[in-house]
Amino acid sequence: MTPDRFERYMANKKSDSMMDHYFDKLLHVAIFKKDVIHNDYLVEEAARRVDPLVQICLKWGKSGKIPLKTIYKHAKECGIKLDDDDEDDSIVAKPQTSAKSRKTKVTLKLGLLRKQIRRKQLVRGLTLKHLKQRVVKPQTVSAETQTYEVNKKFEAPVPKKKVIKNYYKEQKRRFTTTLVVPSSIVDNAQSLELKTYLVGQIAKAAAMFCFNEVVIVSCDKTKQMKMMQDLTTTEFFVQNMEYLETPQYLRKALFPKSPALRFAGLMNPLDTPHHLRATQWGKYREGVVMNRPSKDNKGSWVNIGLTKDCQIDLQLQEGTRVTVMME
Repeated sequence: MTPDRFERYMANKKSDSMMDHYFDKLLHVAIFKKDVIHNDYLVEEAARRVDPLVQICLKWGKSGKIPLKTIYKHAKECGIKLDDDDEDDSIVAKPQTSAKSRKTKVTLKLGLLRKQIRRKQLVRGLTLKHLKQRVVKPQTVSAETQTYEVNKKFEAPVPKKKVIKNYYKEQKRRFTTTLVVPSSIVDNAQSLELKTYLVGQIAKAAAMFCFNEVVIVSCDKTKQMKMMQDLTTTEFFVQNMEYLETPQYLRKALFPKSPALRFAGLMNPLDTPHHLRATQWGKYREGVVMNRPSKDNKGSWVNIGLTKDCQIDLQLQEGTRVTVMME
């Protein structure tokens, strides 16, 4: 295995035999050099994987026979199934005396070939004589049977529908999930815009993962900035969370102007089920009691986000938020 041999192979791209191909190309390609690769792991891994090939070549060079047992052993390690009888057969390689051609004359035992032919005949239950003597009798098949067989062959299989179970529709949850957040998490933001956006991201995550309630733990150390008019961090956090939870058509009536909601427009909408639009229908709708007199002072008028207000049979104070069941 010399560099000159590899150069001759690259010039002709041909080997005299399979064993010559190992020495002409495969051993040159499989062995990595440390001064070229500069990676100890790749060099060790290549040496480990090429070791079976090197052992086969060494045994072949010593005995002049192809080591079938070694090859079968590595084949079984790779998961290739072989018959026990095949391992006993041997292939003998006799090198020629010519040094230029280095051709090898391989003689195969006919026993392996005969065994394979015999196995196929036994499986089919036929011999060569039976094949010659066998006479195929024509069978009469009706037209209806032929049509049925053709249709059965070309019928498209009906795909099975996968049943996707929805946990929330099949049964109600018998537990409550709570998200607990310290108010000091807002203090990490550097500006009022970032603080507001951070509150919006927390509310969005709580809505996506279906938390029933959010508990804010008060961890106030200092007052807010001057533009907040001495509002604490907890008050700022709570006002923005309540603003996001309220449907859009109720925010103007429930939330007056406040420094804490100065950058509320930066927060992404939650789009939760109770945030219905005017064109959507739902069994329940959120509303707010309006300052509108009713007949005989019975009941109250409620704005539920539709083109027309609705009247309820309870008399409540103006500005009270209620949940109305639609009929």
